[in-house]
Amino acid sequence: MKSHLPVLRCVVFLSVLVFSACSPMRPTAVEVTRVSGEAPEVVQAARDAALAYVREDYSQQAPASDLDWDAEFVTPKSAVGTGDYRFTAEDWAITVSYPVVAPEAVIYQVTVSNHTIGFRWQGEVDAKGHVTEKAAPK
Repeated sequence: MKSHLPVLRCVVFLSVLVFSACSPMRPTAVEVTRVSGEAPEVVQAARDAALAYVREDYSQQAPASDLDWDAEFVTPKSAVGTGDYRFTAEDWAITVSYPVVAPEAVIYQVTVSNHTIGFRWQGEVDAKGHVTEKAAPK
């Protein structure tokens, strides 16, 4: 049986981060919290599910399977109740955005892009790993 402790830690961390970013004054520019390191397992799983989908349907344009992804937590300080991770490797970028809700209710918004080759894919990954394509590359 899998422990829910990593997910709980992530939710607590994100809650503390979101509530500590609240202030009565609105910032004049978008301030972003950036934390480099490793993303939570559930966020990595959403990224990997989206990558598997893209590799299966767009194999000629998709990111290589041997890339090492760097993770960075990137969320506007004014955002409440959301989390955003950005993964980068070579010319590729993947953004995984999600609401801070019960783990079984999360739907991850995923964008896979490469500006060098003009590739951009958007989709959703539910808590069970099911992928729904929202915008196919042109």
